[in-house]
Amino acid sequence: TVVFKEQKIDYLIDQSLSIETIIKNICLELNKTEVRIQDLSLRNFETEELITDENFRRKVKEGDHLKLVASPAIEAADTVRNMKSFDEGTVKRTIFMLQKYIKEVEFVDEFITLGGLAYLQRTIMNCQGNTLAYALNSLQNLMEHDHGWENFTKDFVSMVSSFINIK
Repeated sequence: TVVFKEQKIDYLIDQSLSIETIIKNICLELNKTEVRIQDLSLRNFETEELITDENFRRKVKEGDHLKLVASPAIEAADTVRNMKSFDEGTVKRTIFMLQKYIKEVEFVDEFITLGGLAYLQRTIMNCQGNTLAYALNSLQNLMEHDHGWENFTKDFVSMVSSFINIK
């Protein structure tokens, strides 16, 4: 089963096809000819894990439910836009979701390109409570990647180090 917004279809996934071709076929079956295929991706319905050509055969088993969602590039753009918001609730929800998405290389690359690190740094320096906890967890997840975190300022690194030293 594949879910796209409010629509649900039974779709037999051919694992010999690329993810792009599968998305294209799903869109045709849903009569979604106006959408741009490159703006969509597949995720496991239960775990939210991104399905790529590289992990497809390992991650998708018979009977799994998938959902058709915005691509990591679109998610990164939305995340950066929402991080710029002055609405505390919007920022908190966005940073909460960032914890998950920032684990994905496809997301991180676009997030960095769009200047998301500056907004993550700003959030950590200016927020408190759960928003700060989510932002610090996002930073920790970012550091699992071999790039991106070298762009933080010395003052920021000192501040984060002081959090660690408090423990």
